[in-house]
This record gives sequence, structure tokens and C-alpha cells, in this order.
Amino acid sequence: MRAPVAANMLGLLLVSLGIVMGGLQINNIYFKIIFFVIGILSFIVFSILFSIFFVLAVRDYRDLYPTFTRSILGVKY
Repeated sequence: MRAPVAANMLGLLLVSLGIVMGGLQINNIYFKIIFFVIGILSFIVFSILFSIFFVLAVRDYRDLYPTFTRSILGVKY
């Protein structure tokens, strides 16, 4: 369940970097500034969201890890 969400977030980060790189190709200075601002703001927002998701996912897996190892090894308590 978490892998598609992580893939979507990484895709959004790459798209925001693509917007910044696309802004390099524009000759009009006003459109270039608009693309840079949109790209950098979206990269910051998506980075914050990805870091929050990553912290919550690691926290959940750290709590669930002992039950995974017990079920894989067949140990019953």
C-alpha cells in the first residue's frame, strides 16, 4: 500500500525538477521567473510531504517489524 504512494511522491518531486529545467529553456525572462518560482515552491512542498510520509512509514514499520519476523520464522507466542 505504501509503495505506490512513495512512487507517486517521488514522481511529483521529479516533475517539479522538470519544471525548473523546463524554465531554463524559455527565453522570455518573465515566464522564466514564473517557471522557477512554481518549480521551486512545488519542490519544497513535495519534499516536505515526502519527508513526513517517510518518517511515518519508518515509524510504522519499526513498530511492526517484530511481528513480521515472528510470522516469517514461525515463532508463536
